[in-house]
Amino acid sequence: MLDHLKRGIKSNDNELILIFGITFSFLSLRTVTFFGEPSLWGSLIIIMCSSLYYSFTFYGSSQHLIKFACFLGTIIMIILYFAFSYIGLGLVGPSSSEKITPSLAEAIYFSVVTWTTLGFGDFRPTEAARIWVMVEALIGYLFMALLVAKLLYLAQLKNVSK
Repeated sequence: MLDHLKRGIKSNDNELILIFGITFSFLSLRTVTFFGEPSLWGSLIIIMCSSLYYSFTFYGSSQHLIKFACFLGTIIMIILYFAFSYIGLGLVGPSSSEKITPSLAEAIYFSVVTWTTLGFGDFRPTEAARIWVMVEALIGYLFMALLVAKLLYLAQLKNVSK
């Protein structure tokens, strides 16, 4: 019984690393008021390292669909991470050139538009948020490429199994 439990935990190590990284990054966002920008950078590094590590465990696993679903969940969590960052950093609203604190819906909208590099221009980053917008756009490119690679890999596996 104990050996079975140990094997179960060992087989889920990758998921535990991912969950820990995402959770720690979101908790670190709460410390920004105390530690400032280094806290943001630290939490970004943690969420990216754990997400990229998990992303590459996909290819060595037999549970591709579960790992793919977790990868999609990771994308959503990173978009939410940046949305919460924009709430703290502020945005420039569509009707004025003054800094506003966006609602959660507005921050998620801006984060998705930035992630996908659409850039509608209705909301703009503040001076403090510009670096985060650039980082999110680059991460969006990377994760969209990983998403396409995973989809092609799954399609190839389906064709091989026929």
